Parts: sequence; C-alpha cells; structure tokens
Amino acid sequence: MRTVVSALASALSASPRDLGGSGNAAVAATVSAKVRNTIRIFDPEGIVTIRLVTTILALALAWNAAIAADTAGSSTPQAPRDPYLQRYDAAKERQDWTGAASVLKEALSAQPNNADYHNLYAYSLRKCGSAEMDQVFKHYNEALRIDPKHKGAHEYLGEAYLMVGNVAKAKEHLSALDKLCFFGCSEYSDLKKAIAEHEAKVVKQ
Repeated sequence: MRTVVSALASALSASPRDLGGSGNAAVAATVSAKVRNTIRIFDPEGIVTIRLVTTILALALAWNAAIAADTAGSSTPQAPRDPYLQRYDAAKERQDWTGAASVLKEALSAQPNNADYHNLYAYSLRKCGSAEMDQVFKHYNEALRIDPKHKGAHEYLGEAYLMVGNVAKAKEHLSALDKLCFFGCSEYSDLKKAIAEHEAKVVKQ
C-alpha cells in the first residue's frame, strides 16, 4: 500500500514540464499503467480500485495543466514610465539641471498635487545653483504637505537647510527619517553624512 501511495505522490508532485502540460496522453498513460501494475502486485484483492486511482491521476493531471496555463498567462505587463520623469532622468544624466527644472515645472502645471514632482523640482533648482532658495523651500515643503512620509523630500530639505547654515532644522528632518526608516535607508544615511561633513567644516573654520 505504501508503494501505491508513493506512486500517486509522484504523479501529484510532477511538474507541468515533467508531464508536458495538458494533452500529454503518453506520459499520463505511462504513469497510470505503473500505478495499475503496482496495485495488482500489492493489492490483489482490489481494496484500492483502479477507478479510484485513475480518477485521482486525472485530477492531478488537470491540476498541473491548470497551473501551467496560469503560469504562462500570469506575466503582468509593466506600467509605462512617467514621460516627465523620463525627460527629467535624461536631463539629469546630462547634468542639465536647468533643463530638469524646466521639465518638472511643466509636470507641475499638469499635476500640481504630485509630491515627487515638487521634490524633484526643488532639487533641480538647488542643483542648478538657483538663488531662489525661497522657491526651493516652498516646493520641498509642498511635497511634504502632500506626502508627510516622503523620504526623499526630508533628505533634500535637510540638505537645503545646511546650505543656509540651519543645522538644527536639518537635524529635525534627520530625526523624521530616523522614524520613517526603521531598518535604515539611504536617505537617512546620506543626510546624516551631509550634516557630519557640514559640522566638520564649521569646526575647521
């Protein structure tokens, strides 16, 4: 009886690839014949009927075929990339921060409640050496108003505060990141490093 169970387990555990997917009658017949032979040897009284075993095998084969079909059709198409962010990335790659800011300004005209756009627009202004720090702070703060847990905005706003010498405010955002990044994150590490470097420069002066 244990051999019968083992034979059935082999059939049930066979992968769709092993069984050739649905319609592989030759393999199914081979497995079924092996089980029937096993039953004749170990169960001559017919306690376990051929019909029962055949039914179980048929269910096993159908189950494997269904999994194969589901696996074949389960690939989820990737969502198209944000066209504004594609253009931003291209400008960033060229270190064209004025162009990047222009792209994000256009993006904000279309989607004024997008926290990522506000964050990256402020970042682009900062990187292109804009003297309009009020605009930088405005858009970082708007990003955090829309999404208070926006880690990138906390990091970049903290760095912006370092640019104007406000270490205390930078540390406030470091503290916020410490709470958001329970297991640590690059935003926390980068801002912490920036604060340490800023304080080291101040000491040397």
